[in-house]
Amino acid sequence: MASLIAHAKLPTTELSTLIAELMYQQQRELALHRAHTEAQSLVSDITAKAESLQRQLDQLNSTLLSSAEDLEDKITEWTSTLPSLRPKTAEYTARSTHLRSLLERSNALPLLSQAKTEEIVVLKLKDETEMLEAKVRAYGGLPTDLGLAGLEVEGKRRRVRELRKVREDFFVSYNTLKNGSARLRGCIGTFERIAARQGIDGYALTSALDDNRFSPITKRELPTLECGVSILTDFEPASDPFDWELGTHGIRITFYYAGRKRTATFLPDVAVEQGWDQVETLEHLLRKGGWDGDPESWNDEAQWDGEGGSGKGLRLKVVRYRGTKSKATYEEYLEWVEGARVN
Repeated sequence: MASLIAHAKLPTTELSTLIAELMYQQQRELALHRAHTEAQSLVSDITAKAESLQRQLDQLNSTLLSSAEDLEDKITEWTSTLPSLRPKTAEYTARSTHLRSLLERSNALPLLSQAKTEEIVVLKLKDETEMLEAKVRAYGGLPTDLGLAGLEVEGKRRRVRELRKVREDFFVSYNTLKNGSARLRGCIGTFERIAARQGIDGYALTSALDDNRFSPITKRELPTLECGVSILTDFEPASDPFDWELGTHGIRITFYYAGRKRTATFLPDVAVEQGWDQVETLEHLLRKGGWDGDPESWNDEAQWDGEGGSGKGLRLKVVRYRGTKSKATYEEYLEWVEGARVN
């Protein structure tokens, strides 16, 4: 610029104006250069941010797509699970109906425990079904009617309360379990038809602590024990000493020996568990009642006292009956208690 001014032959006023214009243009060019540089930097920043946002958007789209696929899989799973509950519901409904029929026919109190177990299973199944139906409805699936109205759970509860008032003949027994075999540890009951709900509680203690054939059961034995409750029904006189079936009937005998009337009974499962035939069963039962005669002659001495009997000798009478037995190990009892606590 100095060179241009030196060679310029212009008046002083025009020269000053030219210098001012040249300086203005120079400043303008510098300002434009700075603006261009800042614009390029801003474009670079915006491009980087746009690329970052695009990556985030792609990741979000991928996550949403994966979640949608997972949700679709879950809806498919829930929808496929619901139909499988139908046969389960039908199965437990049939079992509940069958159990109710057995209870009405025999008034067998031990079946109440099984009825309670079935009721818990049905309630759990109902809760699971309702939960899955709610999920399917929430995610656009179709509701499924599983026909649970026919279960009449509340009606069953009333039936259980009624059965607790039933009067029965029953025995409570304990067995020690070892190496797959069961050994009698106590057994006491009654033929006096008492209120079973309260009576079983009492006889459970009596059988455990007061059976004079055994020492009282101790706490440390509990894990090895099995407890059974037998409800006795269908009593009828036998037509002869062998008019009963092994594994089907229990027998109760009365006889006279050493000037006293004696009684004894074996529940339906005793002879089978011990591997006895009918003769051996009757001999053991007579000895249980206090007879200590010659094993070879008991049948002759018995002189059956059925219809037309002579009334001499032992004057043996036999009554047969049937029994319904429910039993549980100590481990099963603990599981039942825990289940009852949860529900």
